[in-house]
Amino acid sequence: MRNLSKSKIISYRQCPKRLWLEIHRPELKDDSASEAVFAIGNQVGDKAQEVYNTDGTGVLIDINEIGWSEAFARSEKLLNEGKSIIFEAAMRTKGAVSFPVKRTVLK
Repeated sequence: MRNLSKSKIISYRQCPKRLWLEIHRPELKDDSASEAVFAIGNQVGDKAQEVYNTDGTGVLIDINEIGWSEAFARSEKLLNEGKSIIFEAAMRTKGAVSFPVKRTVLK
């Protein structure tokens, strides 16, 4: 069984054949624009931290530094406490996963 993601849903909505190609012929995909999109996302994340973390008490969940399991656990703990601003939180629930892609190289 294949995982269903937001990007796969978007691909299908744009063109069902696009989704088929992404699943069955991924080598044909052109990711040249993806790097620009990730760069913009990184800039937005950095700006959000500048704007909303003026006192330095916000918490950045860095998946590259602490790994997926710890990112999920730490995000859940901080969300339950409700005391900190959380940047790049990772969340999961039955049938769904939400995670940041900031500074994560997807190749």
